[in-house]
Amino acid sequence: MLDISIVTNDANRGVYIANSIFTFFHSLILEQIIYDFDNLKNSLIRYKVDMIIFDMFLNKKDEKDLLIFLDNKLFQNTDIIFITQNTYNIDFANHISFVKSEDRTENYYRNIVEKWFLTKTDMEFEKLVKSELYKLNFNFSYKGTTYIIDILKYLYDNQIYDDHINFQKVIYPYLAKKYNRSISSIKTSILNSIENMYCECDSNIFKEYFYTYEDYRIKTKELIFSILDKIIKKPLSERYDRGKKISDAIP
Repeated sequence: MLDISIVTNDANRGVYIANSIFTFFHSLILEQIIYDFDNLKNSLIRYKVDMIIFDMFLNKKDEKDLLIFLDNKLFQNTDIIFITQNTYNIDFANHISFVKSEDRTENYYRNIVEKWFLTKTDMEFEKLVKSELYKLNFNFSYKGTTYIIDILKYLYDNQIYDDHINFQKVIYPYLAKKYNRSISSIKTSILNSIENMYCECDSNIFKEYFYTYEDYRIKTKELIFSILDKIIKKPLSERYDRGKKISDAIP
């Protein structure tokens, strides 16, 4: 679950933003809607969240003061989306994403969050993949390890959770096109990475992970789906599930 706070000085807009987002992203949690600009800084410090959306009507001076406040270590782990009518760039606010407040279509806020959400879940999935490969002592400097990460992401993104997919017709051509390499080169790199894993992985860890004995030479597809099976059983953020609407403004 990911937490979001909304900051606006328009109560109706705050409810509208919440409904635009949380109706479609069930795995996101609304931490708070902040309307009180005078106590804004204290409210932001009190609640640490994954993302803050700012959509406020401020003069240039107040906006700049707010951006200066946000550009510090307190918010280094928070993604900030700042919707503004001002077009000037704030050079010091490198970690803040600016969005122009123009042409607010029906899916305006949903599209903003969707872009952030997909990036966030992609990062989460890659972190889980690397954690599993690390357990097996894969060498991340090998190109084949990078290809294995890509295969796992491809399977997850396309919700392919069984081994019926043909690697020769689907997976290897996909990687060959992405990296501009031959299919034979892709396969060789993956096999080299797996062979190195055999040499470096503790035999007890290998047996426990794959439910086999240490001399068993696991096939590429079998290895991939064994890892994927362990990953998808872990809590990954849900995508596109219906949430609930906010019926009343939060004071």
